[in-house]
Amino acid sequence: HDEMFNAGPTVLLEKQTDLQMSVLYASSNVESLLGASSKEGLKKSYLNWVYPEDVAIVRETLLQAYRDEKTTVEMVYRLKTNENSGFLWIYDLSHILYNSTGKPTVLRGYITSVHAQKTAEKNATDLIQSVPEAIFVLDLDGNIINANRAAEILLGCDRASLMNKLFSYWLEVESFELYEQMKRKYLSDKKPPEEKSSRLNSLYLRNSQGTRVSVEIGFNRIELKGEPLLVQVVRYVTLQMQTQQQL
Repeated sequence: HDEMFNAGPTVLLEKQTDLQMSVLYASSNVESLLGASSKEGLKKSYLNWVYPEDVAIVRETLLQAYRDEKTTVEMVYRLKTNENSGFLWIYDLSHILYNSTGKPTVLRGYITSVHAQKTAEKNATDLIQSVPEAIFVLDLDGNIINANRAAEILLGCDRASLMNKLFSYWLEVESFELYEQMKRKYLSDKKPPEEKSSRLNSLYLRNSQGTRVSVEIGFNRIELKGEPLLVQVVRYVTLQMQTQQQL
C-alpha cells in the first residue's frame, strides 16, 4: 500500500464499519491530511477526525449506502485540523467490502484534499454577495446556479426559487431575442457589449410580483472547478428610464 500512496496526494484509509469507524490501516502520507502519523491515526476512531458538524451526514450517507448494498460511495466533508481555520475539506471515495453473508465489514477510503477548491468557491460566493448590484451566475445553458441578495430583491423571490431555473424565464417576450443576441455575441467575442448599445437597448424583466423592470445587463466569464460560467451583472434602470422619458 505505502509504495503506491506515499508519493501522491491521495491517502488510503481502511476503516471498520462499526459505530466509530475504527481505523485498520492508514497510508504513511496520512499526515498531510490529519497532521498525525499513520501510527497516531490508528489510535483514534475515524469519526474522531471528522469535523463535528459533518459527523451526522457522513454516518447517514454510509448507512444509506449499506442499506442500498452499494459497493462505492462518494462524499465531500471536513476533517479536523489545527490549520485552515480548524478543518480541511476532503473528497472521500470509499469502497465498501461485504462478507459472505452480505454484511458490510470494511471501508477502503481513497481521500484527497479539496480544500483549495472549496475555499475558492466560498471566496467567489462571498464576493458575489458583497456586490450591491444584482448578480446571477449561470451555466452556459442559461441556468442560474448562484445569485446574491440584490438579485433576490430585484426579482422579489428567495434564492432557492432562482436556483437551476433559466434566467430567460424572467425576461419579457420582447427582450428575449435581444438578450440572446447579446449573450451569444459576448460568448463568441469574449468582450462585454458596448456601453452605448447597452443603454440604447434596455431589457425588461418581469419580477415575481408581476412588475415590469427595466435593466441593463453586463457579462463576465469565469471558470470554477474547470467549468466555464457566465456572471451577469444586472443593473436596475427603471427610474432612470422613466426620467429620460419625461425629459
